[in-house]
Amino acid sequence: MFLARLRAWLDANASRIRDDDIPEKVAERLQRVVETLLTFGDAQMRSDIRNLAVRMLDGAQDAFFAAVWLPTLMHLDPVAGTDHLEKRLDGVEPEPIGCGVTWIAQLFGERHHETLVNPRASGFTPALLLRLVRLAYRHVRRCDDFEHEGVYTPGPRDHAEYGRNALMNALFDAKGPEAWAAKLELANDPEHAGFRDRLLTVAREKAAEQIDGMTLSEAEVATLDRYRETAPATRDEMFMLLRDRLDDLEDMLLGDTSPRAAWTRVSDEREMRQVIAHELKTAANGMYTIDQEAVTADEKETDIRLRTTAHGLEAVIELKLGEKKRSGRELRETLRNQLVTKYMGAENCRVGCLLITVAKNRSWHHPDTCVSLDAAGLQAMLDEEASRIMASMPGQLRLTVRVLDLRPRLSTEKCQS
Repeated sequence: MFLARLRAWLDANASRIRDDDIPEKVAERLQRVVETLLTFGDAQMRSDIRNLAVRMLDGAQDAFFAAVWLPTLMHLDPVAGTDHLEKRLDGVEPEPIGCGVTWIAQLFGERHHETLVNPRASGFTPALLLRLVRLAYRHVRRCDDFEHEGVYTPGPRDHAEYGRNALMNALFDAKGPEAWAAKLELANDPEHAGFRDRLLTVAREKAAEQIDGMTLSEAEVATLDRYRETAPATRDEMFMLLRDRLDDLEDMLLGDTSPRAAWTRVSDEREMRQVIAHELKTAANGMYTIDQEAVTADEKETDIRLRTTAHGLEAVIELKLGEKKRSGRELRETLRNQLVTKYMGAENCRVGCLLITVAKNRSWHHPDTCVSLDAAGLQAMLDEEASRIMASMPGQLRLTVRVLDLRPRLSTEKCQS
């Protein structure tokens, strides 16, 4: 029953201070009202307060009010809060007890054995934590750290050091490929060269802990016992599974019962998609299901999609017949413009492969050098482009290319004679 009255008070007093008011008390009262509204209000209330915080911080705000609105914004929208913090500290020279120290202390310093803003909350992605860690280490320099002896009362500098360490620990404890990429980027930062080895060691330890901590359900243990493998639970495991199945396809084409001769007569991509999807389905071992021409959120049809049975991960295969009149440039552009942009946008579908079948002798021209490429040269050129795409999006996706050579490997004995 009080929310409406508190909201009306907030709208009237968000940046108001009277001549006889004590600024610290005004900020404290404002903070309590905001906390009450956030605790008991609905999603619309949170959105309104988030927008109000942005407006207050964008205006010519008194430092007392900024100390209320920046933590509020950082809590509701970590990205916008980090943007505002970077803007406030842009051009500020680091000092032992300066503006940067004050803000890191107010946002992430110790408050009753926890931080005011929790850097382990879901909105703090590894990339965002990396930005905050760099900001904290730039303004809360290790060379300025206090060394206390005996009993002491923590001050702003101590709280800032605590916040700096809390941000670093949150980044180290983050999981997944994006977190690994952020840790490596931090380790390779020249500003952290003094403890690069420690950064790499801790990053490896955390990655090992993450792997060791994985547990299997009873059904997954039964699957492991039966098939000697389990359904992938991470993006990297999904990528490994996809590559393993593609390796199996290539091995099958070398066997005595190879369907190579039959596949060379396939001239329609739809038919080739069906025969490859059939082989992948046969080799599923309960790890995944197969979709053909599944439709994405943008109504784009993929060729073959592998869906894990346990963890909702997906891998997409885009199939092209090498006999079609497609240039090397067109195939290279297919990697980014079609496979990555159109089919791998969803967070659970960041694993993909461009699969090209070659049944007849032909060549392609390198898009940059115009050098003639055979099947092996095409594979090398596309591998280079896939690596370039993954490097431009570190840790976000896994991409591979396979040129499936269906041409006869050896001439017949009659031809040799």
